[in-house]
This record gives sequence, structure tokens and C-alpha cells, in this order.
Amino acid sequence: MVQTVKIRKGEKSFKVHFMYNTDLVDIMNDHDGWWFKKERCWIFPNHKFDRLYDELTDKMYKVRITKEERR
Repeated sequence: MVQTVKIRKGEKSFKVHFMYNTDLVDIMNDHDGWWFKKERCWIFPNHKFDRLYDELTDKMYKVRITKEERR
């Protein structure tokens, strides 16, 4: 079964959400992401989006992208 990774893009950063998976945690650490405990997601600056997206799709993860809503 293919695991889905959800990405919420903001103006300066994006947040990555997924069900716990050690392989995905390793990918997030390899790309120097920050774990944001309050929202249970990984945060990255927008300039890292293309490389992370490419690696996730190359490793056959399904990626769903949404725009983060402003509050």
C-alpha cells in the first residue's frame, strides 16, 4: 500500500504531515527539517520543497499538496 504524505505550503515555509514511518523520518532528517510538536508535523523553508518533493515521489510516496490558510 502506498503511503500518503500531506504538504501544506505557506508563504515562507511548508509543513509535512504523515503517519509515523521510520523511513519518512529519516528523509525529513536528511533534508534538515524541524519537528513541530504542537502541530505534529515537519517544517521546511520553501527553498527545500523541490528536492524533498522529488525524493518523496521517487520513493513512490503519494504526495498531496494544499495551500496553508491564513489566520
